[in-house]
Amino acid sequence: CALPISAISESGVALIPGLICTNHDVVVSISHMITNATGCETTDSISMVNCMKMKTEEEILKPILNQQTLLIPAVTDGLFFPKSPEELLSEQEINPVPYLIGTNNHEFGWIIPRTVNLSVSILKEGFDRETMSSLLQNLTMLLGPPASDFIPLIIDEYLGDTEDHLAIRDAYLDVHGDFMFVSPAIRTAKYHRDAGLPVYFYEFQHRPTMYRDSKPDYVKADHADELGFVFGGPFLDSDTGILG
Repeated sequence: CALPISAISESGVALIPGLICTNHDVVVSISHMITNATGCETTDSISMVNCMKMKTEEEILKPILNQQTLLIPAVTDGLFFPKSPEELLSEQEINPVPYLIGTNNHEFGWIIPRTVNLSVSILKEGFDRETMSSLLQNLTMLLGPPASDFIPLIIDEYLGDTEDHLAIRDAYLDVHGDFMFVSPAIRTAKYHRDAGLPVYFYEFQHRPTMYRDSKPDYVKADHADELGFVFGGPFLDSDTGILG
C-alpha cells in the first residue's frame, strides 16, 4: 500500500507519557499489578508468563475494566519496538510528509478525570494544595520515583500563592493536560521542524453546546470534543447518541 502523503495527530502523539515505556521499574510495577489482579504469582517472569497464557481474554482485560490500571504501555524491547519514539524523532527517522499536530484547550477537563475516578464533587468544588500534591503522585507511576521530587516545583509554578480551591482545581487540570498532551505535542512538532519538514500546530478552543447539560461550566474544549466537528455529528443516525 502507498505511504501517507500527509499526517494529522489530534490530541495525542507517540511521546505521550506512559504510552510506550522504557523505564524498567515502571514496566515491572505495571506487570505485577496486572498479574496480581488476574490471580497470578509474581515470583519470577517465567511463572508470570505461563500463568497469563492460561487466562481467558476476559480475565486479562479485568484490571482495565475494573480500572485497577488505566493504561498498559507498549515496551521498547529492542525487538518488536527496537527504538523509542523519542529516539526515532531525535535521529530524524521520520516520514517526510507535512504534519498537522494539535490539542484542545482543556484536554484534562472532564472525560479523562472522570475515567480515572476523580469524583464529580471534587471536580466541581475544587480542593486545597495538599490534595493537589496527593493527586499528582500518579505522575510517579508514569515517570518512575524521581517524578515525586518535582511535584513541589510543579505546584509552585502552577499555583503561585493562591489558596482558592477552584483555582487549584483548574491548575491541577492544566498540569495534567500540559503533561499528557500539550508538552508532548510541542516536542514532536519541534523534532519535525528540526528535520526540515513542514509542520503545523493548532489549538481547538470551541466547547460544543451539546454538552451544556452534561459537563460543568468550567470545562472548555475537552478531550475529543473536536471529533464531532471533524467527522460530522449531524450525519449520525437518529438512534445514535453522543455521551459527554
